[in-house]
Amino acid sequence: MDPSMIREMGLLTDEPEGSDLHFGFEEQARSTAILLKQAPAPFVVAIDGEWGSGKTTLIRRIMKILKKDDKPPKMIEINAWRYESTDLFTALLGCVKKRFPKRMNKVARFVSLILDIISRDILRMSTREVGEHFENLLTEVKTIEELLTNTAKERTVIFIDDLDRCNIDNMLAMLENIKLFLMMENVVVVIAIDMEKIEHAWNLKHGKKSSTEAGVDYVDKLFQLKLPVPHKHDDDLAEYVRLMALSLPRVYIDYLVDILPPNPRKMKLALNFIYFAVSSTNNFPPGHETSSKRFFAMMAWYAIRDVHKEFTNKVKRSPRDLVYLAWLCANAGSYFEFQKTAGIALRLRETNSQVPISNKNGESVMASDVVTEQMLDMMAICMSDSNIFRILYHFGQNLGIDFRSTKNLPISESDAKMFEPAFMLFESVVRGTGT
Repeated sequence: MDPSMIREMGLLTDEPEGSDLHFGFEEQARSTAILLKQAPAPFVVAIDGEWGSGKTTLIRRIMKILKKDDKPPKMIEINAWRYESTDLFTALLGCVKKRFPKRMNKVARFVSLILDIISRDILRMSTREVGEHFENLLTEVKTIEELLTNTAKERTVIFIDDLDRCNIDNMLAMLENIKLFLMMENVVVVIAIDMEKIEHAWNLKHGKKSSTEAGVDYVDKLFQLKLPVPHKHDDDLAEYVRLMALSLPRVYIDYLVDILPPNPRKMKLALNFIYFAVSSTNNFPPGHETSSKRFFAMMAWYAIRDVHKEFTNKVKRSPRDLVYLAWLCANAGSYFEFQKTAGIALRLRETNSQVPISNKNGESVMASDVVTEQMLDMMAICMSDSNIFRILYHFGQNLGIDFRSTKNLPISESDAKMFEPAFMLFESVVRGTGT
């Protein structure tokens, strides 16, 4: 691998890329734009996807399509994270002020009014004053509603983004405020959101440790329609990475697609890590025979750290066992076959038996003197986590070690010299030597 190829890449920003539209976004953006013009209002749509899956890109594409319409609706965009310290209604009014300058004076008056309401110390008021305060508040909210309704004589689409970047309390408070939009005529709301994160936040708020039906029901009641961000196929992801890093060889692009989650933002983070690792160290000297293997090891370790903290800590304590385990995953050929092999090994451990590990043909491929407790612990995690298996399977395929066609089975301590280059390489990556 020539390091100059990677140095040509440069660092990537967190801004959405036009190349995200490779993921079927164009078709979904057009369909959603039509829906937003035709849906009975008030109407609330959720665009559901995890962090970095392309929700912002999809929203911006929808807005661009709507702007080109012969009769485009009024559009207001709110970045919830930016307005996290205030309430959603105040944020909305600020955006109305910016979006419709002709109403600036009237809107500014009501923004000031709300800020004044928020700043009052209700606890210091007498009972009579509290009553008068809330009577005034109801009048003011009604006036605000009328203002927004007047703004929305034509169809108005409100886009709310980055809600799932807010802290739990603010996230849920903003979701509650969305109900206020349902009082407005001719208003459609589109929210970019990670449903699982919202459900988890609701359950944490109400004393639940994990997602339950209660959290799901809460989210379902807020929206009339939930649209998932389009699924990313491997070919689309490979093309995306290629466009982000034109100088990166195809073999490395395919490897990244194989081991990383199908998430555009995480792909960018990985590419930035590669650029940093190559540009700031001498890890990849030109023409060095282990450069490619170091790349595979470095990115496998990067991917492991991203998906499983407990597994990461075990690897730090015993990098050599990870190399053995990666080879076993590759040798198994499939997740199902690996689970069978690992299941037998773990059951033998429970009976305090020695643990030789066999392949799908019943042939012993690893002697018991190689199988450590640490390795069995890693195996148990890998057995229950397909993401870990996927990373190790592809890393194992690139170790350059193949005992399947040799007579050296089973692998024992005496055979460890065959693994020694891979041991040393992966240990240097994990220990932080030059990475």
